[in-house]
Amino acid sequence: MTSVQSQSNSFRPQIIMSASDINFNVRKREDARSRLFHPWSQVSPNVLPSSLVFQIGSLFHNHAKYCVSKFFEEDAMSLEQYADIVKQYRSLKIAPPEKSDVRFAEYLINDLFLDILPEPLFKVKNVEKLLENEGIFKTSDSVYKLVLLFHGSQKDPKPCGGMIMSYPKKKTFSDIDYLYIDTLAIRRDFQNKAFSRLLLSYAQKFAKTLHLQELQLFTNNEGTKAYIPYGFAPCGYSCKLWDSYSLSERFYEVKGIRNRRLYFCLNDNSAIKMSKEKLLFALSGK
Repeated sequence: MTSVQSQSNSFRPQIIMSASDINFNVRKREDARSRLFHPWSQVSPNVLPSSLVFQIGSLFHNHAKYCVSKFFEEDAMSLEQYADIVKQYRSLKIAPPEKSDVRFAEYLINDLFLDILPEPLFKVKNVEKLLENEGIFKTSDSVYKLVLLFHGSQKDPKPCGGMIMSYPKKKTFSDIDYLYIDTLAIRRDFQNKAFSRLLLSYAQKFAKTLHLQELQLFTNNEGTKAYIPYGFAPCGYSCKLWDSYSLSERFYEVKGIRNRRLYFCLNDNSAIKMSKEKLLFALSGK
């Protein structure tokens, strides 16, 4: 309830804003929002300002325990904004293929992915369809999504990396559904640059757009060296138990596992923290 001011108070005239004043304030808010979403416009490349660190927080932030994919609210980073940041700071373009990239079908199969492809994409014609359809290929029960990497220093037009993800072909997902990373590969001459971490963060954000709560992948002994420090855990281990282990204990546990199928839970605060730290290092070029 508002209180009534006494008549002895000085009269305060009502301020009426003109259309030009309103437009000016709108532009000010848009400029401020632009600086939040595009902090690189104020700093030189390869320098991570506090505004970017804050913005990265919105990429990983758990807005609600049972609705971690609700990221469309104001000031949350979108998938496109994340790709823009990666391009600015690492000169790396992460994007679905264009129709002209169909010429790289055999290169993807025989060189980049080295035949490590999901079964529906064993055939060249299906990979061509995947490329022609801007990185989407559908089967009766699954949807496959391809993103490619292109670095600004490349002298050749072929992708320097890529990732294929898949998810169930459904209108809504249950708690047991997940985004599966079928293939993640970086060309040999672009390895050891933390590009895989940038792709994993892209997969995290893409999973949120689908309202999926978990990532899964299958890897070998070499792959665990990258995935375990990022926050992945072996399937079958609870988040609570896995969080109680140190990093060295996690590696020790993984050694005794034959079937190295790993998962990343988007409700696991420990995993989120690890992946966020890895992303910040990757953006800084480390």
